[in-house]
Formats: sequence, structure tokens, C-alpha cells
Amino acid sequence: MPIRRHIPSAPWPAAVCVLAGVLLATGSFPRAAQPQQESGRAQPRLLVILVVDQMRGDYVSRFGDSWTGGLHRLLTDGAVFTNAAYPSIYTWTCAGHATISTGTHPAVHGMVQNLWWDRRLGRSVGCVEDPESPLVSYGAPAKGGASAHRLLAPTLADELRARHPGARTVALSLKDRSAIVLGGRRAELALWFDTDVNAWMTSSAYTTRLLPPIAKFIEQHPIAESLGAVWTRRLEPSRYLTPDQGFGEAPSQGWTARFPHPLDDGDHRVDAAFFSRWEGSPSSDAYLERMAEAAVDAFSLGRRPTPDLLAISFSALDLVGHAFGPDSQEVQDLLAHLDDTVGRLLGFLDDRVGRGNYVVALSADHGIQSIPEQAVAAGRDAGRVSTAAAVAAVDRALEASVGPGPSVARMMSPDVYFLPARAAAILGNPAAVTAARAALLSVPGITRVILPAELEHPGSDPLLQAASLGYVAGRSGDLVVVSRPGWVFGTPRPAANHGGASPDDRRVPLVVMGGPLVPGTYPQAVTPADLAPTLASLAGVTMSRAQGRVLAESIGR
Repeated sequence: MPIRRHIPSAPWPAAVCVLAGVLLATGSFPRAAQPQQESGRAQPRLLVILVVDQMRGDYVSRFGDSWTGGLHRLLTDGAVFTNAAYPSIYTWTCAGHATISTGTHPAVHGMVQNLWWDRRLGRSVGCVEDPESPLVSYGAPAKGGASAHRLLAPTLADELRARHPGARTVALSLKDRSAIVLGGRRAELALWFDTDVNAWMTSSAYTTRLLPPIAKFIEQHPIAESLGAVWTRRLEPSRYLTPDQGFGEAPSQGWTARFPHPLDDGDHRVDAAFFSRWEGSPSSDAYLERMAEAAVDAFSLGRRPTPDLLAISFSALDLVGHAFGPDSQEVQDLLAHLDDTVGRLLGFLDDRVGRGNYVVALSADHGIQSIPEQAVAAGRDAGRVSTAAAVAAVDRALEASVGPGPSVARMMSPDVYFLPARAAAILGNPAAVTAARAALLSVPGITRVILPAELEHPGSDPLLQAASLGYVAGRSGDLVVVSRPGWVFGTPRPAANHGGASPDDRRVPLVVMGGPLVPGTYPQAVTPADLAPTLASLAGVTMSRAQGRVLAESIGR
């Protein structure tokens, strides 16, 4: 049974609510405005950022020959950079999205991890957590707040609005940190799916009221329409590169490790298990695409005098990759479904905005390493670094220097945070630092322990350079721990993980297509920090703090 598609929608200014309602009802839309010339080149009317959460760079070469839709079109008609990677070791969702949106690395944009330890509060804080910006729910009431206030660098959306005051931004994802960080501070719409209450959510940082067209749209297209749907394989059995039900796979939604994967238990209950399965299936990507269509129409994105921005972060691959691993049929199949989904989006933009009037950039926030148990079975060096064992080893080693009792407040790989009351005594005592380092290096899988002082002058050491690009004093740890490639922090759930210095964590695809971009394969070394400066340049905008560069080699004259 094929996966059903669903449609949510997006917020808009009050002035366009009535018009949007008419457009949605009648299906009549204004023709795309013709782009004006600047510096001899036509400016795109719409910038599109597509982030595929956890898409490893080698997925293109491994799976690309089975794609026939939108991913295939991007690879055929786009400028494909085959040597793209994050230079920082902080390979987490929030950090990666912030690098894409700001053109800077974590040391500048400040989003070092999804969570970090707040020494003053004595607890972990989320990268977009903001109690001063209460959530605005399109469903069940939600607690807490969220915004981009912890982001230390302007996003492409922010710079676009500063240069073109009428520019509009829409950012969509299942994850709050993805939508918010892509949308910046002044998006018309930053919308995500809150798994605590299973409802679509935004923040009072963007709007303090429910927008009627969006509320109506979500009501008319509930996720519960997927009750009874089953995730079945998209390709012929012979096209899959690995067996089904691979060793070590650990689906957490109540599924087995073998296809097919039903979205409910057959009892048609709209419960937490159903929503969890829906999120980790092709259905959620398809829903986001339909939501994007509605938002483009509602805001007339790409059909006005100023350039607009549409950013979509497809989250399903991250959930699937963690549960089934990068060498699973599920990962290959989800990308085959996403190929169809992106094809629908590009076809829609061709119709609404005009094929020559928009530019698309595709990349990922990070990659992922293989399931360690699979890697070991294949004879590779791999394993799991026990965070609990690392913390216990450090606490024991420091007793001689600072007395009995715990010294580590929290370990959030790759960062180790000492208790504030003990940090100065530990870091100011060379013997204590040596003891802590030795304790960490005794834990299987840990290969390097770095002090913040070493990051001030990293020199030519590649690991110090990579760590320095992600380190923010006050947010990052007192020690930075690096694991060997193939080794991941944590337990067998999730089955596969990321967040380290491994090339598999850092290598991602990078493709730009449309407008003056010249199709072809480009072997130059690039990073996702290059995307925002490139898109900004095409729109006549300068990224004020960018560390990335404009990909000029792919831009025709």
C-alpha cells in the first residue's frame, strides 16, 4: 500500500490572509514577476534551501543511479560538488543547520550542539530554547518557548530581509531547531512538529496568534489520514544493495527490522506510537513538501519584486538512519521516496515561480557512521564509547587532586564539563589535567583529549583546527574528547550515531541548481558554509560575517 501524502501550511501577514484564502479556494495564482537585472545578471525571485537531515556524501554515488525524480534532476541539471564536508567536529543537527543558514562555523554562529551544559543554570539547554518566546500551537497546548536568540550570527534570511525589506521567509521541518535556525529571527513562517504534544508549532518570536489559513489547512489535512498506511519498498528488490533486516538494526517505533512497516498497529489509534512511525517514514517528508506548496501559494513566494526564501529540512532520514543505520534498505528506500518528493516540489516551483526564476541548494547538516556491530562483523575498527564509563574514570582519577566525589557535571560528546565549583582547581592543576586526560584515553575508542587553550593556536594540526572551528567559550566543554573513526558515543539505541570527527559524520552532498549556475561536477573542496554566501550573492546580498565563500566557479557570466 503506497504512503499517502498530506498537506499542512504556513503563516502569513494579516494583509495577505484574505487573498491567500481566495487563492487556495480558487486555485488562481498571479503570474511570476519577471526578475530584474542587476550587475548584468537576472536575480532569482526565490532562493530554496533543501536540507536532508543526516544525508551522507557517499549516498549520492551509492544510491543515485536508482533516482529518477527530483534528486536525479538536481544531480543532472545542477552544479554538483563532490568534495563537500564540514571542517568542524561538531556534527550535530543544530550546528549543521546554523552553518548552512549563516555561512559560518559553530565557533562564530554559536550553535555548538543540539544541547549544551549551562554552567550558570546547572542544566542542559536546547539550542533554540527560549522561555521568553512562548510556543504557539496549532493543536494541543504546549509548554516552553523557542527562538533563534542563541544564534550569534545573522542568517541568510536575516540578511535578505535587511537588504530587501519586503523579502519573505518560510522555514519548515519536523524539528524546531531546524526550522528556527533556517528561518532566522524574522521569518514569516517557521513551523515544526512538536513531538511532546503531536501538534504543529511555531513561536511567539514570529507571531503571537494562530493564523486562520494555516489552522484551517492543518485541520483539513490531519496526519491521522495516514492511519492504515504502510511503508513499502519503492524499488524493485534487485535494486537494493544490502539485505533486509541487517545485523544490529534497532527500530524504536515498535517495528521489526524487516519491510513492510505499517504506520499503526492495525487498531487505527492515533497515539504516540503512530506519530513516531509517521515521522520516521516517507510520509513525513511528503507532508512537508505539500506544506511547502501551500506556503509558496499563500505568500506568493517568488512572484513579487523582492527575492524570497523557502527552506525545508527533511527530517525522516535522520530518524531512519539512527534506527536502521546507513547500510540498511530503509535508508536506501527512504531516499528513493524522497527523490519522488523533491521531484514534486521542483515541478510545482516550475509551474508557480518559473523554471528560470528560482535557485535551489541541497545539502545535509551532518552524516552518520555505520552501526558499530555491523562494522566489527565486517572486520573494521569500530565500537561504542561508554559515556558513563568515561565520566566514572575521570571522577576516580581526580579524587587525588580535588578530593572524593564527582568532578564531572556532564559529558555531552565531544564535550566534558566539570562542576563549576571544581573546574578552576582542576584546570589550574597540571597534574589534575594530566590525570583527567589519562582517564579518558583509557576508555576504549577515545583517541584524543583537547584543552581549550590548545585551540587558541591550532597550527597545522587537523584535529585541533577542526575542534577550534566548533569551540565557543562558555558553551563548549572544559575538555574536548575525540573518538576514533568508527566509534560512536552511547548505547545500542540508537543503532547508529554521529557527532564526531569521522569523515562519515562530516562528508555531505552539496548541489546548487538554477539561474546562472552551470551544471557539472566540481571537485573543489567546499563546505556547507559556502551555500549562504553563494545564494546571497545571486540575490544581491552580502553575508556580513560569512566564513564560507561564493562558489564562483559554478556561476556563469
